[in-house]
Amino acid sequence: DIGIVVHDSGVDVNHPDLIANIGPGWDFDNNDDDATNNDGPHGTACAGIIAAAANGQGVAGIAPNCQIIPLRAAGSHPFDVWADTFDWAALRGRIISCSWSITPNNTLSDAIRDAVSNGVTVFCATGNDGTGTISYPASIAETIAVGASTNQDVRSAYSQFGAGIDIVAPSSGPGSGGTLRVETTDVQGANGYNTANVPAGDYCNANDTTGFGGTSAAKPLTAGIAGLMLSVSPHLTPAEVREILRATADKIDQPNANYDANGWSSEYGFGRVNAAAAVTRAHHAGVTLPAALSLLLE
Repeated sequence: DIGIVVHDSGVDVNHPDLIANIGPGWDFDNNDDDATNNDGPHGTACAGIIAAAANGQGVAGIAPNCQIIPLRAAGSHPFDVWADTFDWAALRGRIISCSWSITPNNTLSDAIRDAVSNGVTVFCATGNDGTGTISYPASIAETIAVGASTNQDVRSAYSQFGAGIDIVAPSSGPGSGGTLRVETTDVQGANGYNTANVPAGDYCNANDTTGFGGTSAAKPLTAGIAGLMLSVSPHLTPAEVREILRATADKIDQPNANYDANGWSSEYGFGRVNAAAAVTRAHHAGVTLPAALSLLLE
């Protein structure tokens, strides 16, 4: 029952791996309820990482039974409209997933903080410029800032880092200390990252240049893990989600990461996210004393 708002370029809502999990969306570019964007595959790739259905075909997302709520905002908008996107999203999802950056603005910051204060966990990508400063809105303290690591458990060279980074998650690596990209859903047909015809063109492939990546891929993976956490413990607050993700992260690349006394590294945050550990910790956090006693009595 956990809704995850994919705040992005739009989602191919009729994709065979996504259609079962799509909820009502909104297109802020065209001001209508069709959040599809067949010419902009970025949001579709993010959605597949989060909640592509486990239907025996294609790919499966990290949280294949959670609901994808597509929000299209790919155009240029004044900041009051950007703020409206978060107001809309906060009324419809427990999680908001943002794989983009923008110029800092107080109106937008206030809307994001309002969403978090109302119990919505907001995940933002740190950015792909490889610099020691994370992008906005990942730099807002109330968001959870996610960088990228590779399948070799080192920071992806492009992944922005520094003050405010919470964790990293696996993403693309070729040229950045890894060997694979990310396999996920693509817009159907020849208009996406994979320009092959249907059905081959419906997917990004990890082993070739059609593969997805960047902090854009690491962040929805982490948002999906939060969906699993809230599925077993729906009452977790955004602060508790953050704390559990940090506490259960793996300290990768220890010879080079320079984790401090608090377990934080400027390049990795608190480490690489560990889904199984985070969900287990969330489940234990959600068991109240009366429920635990009831289980014992049974």
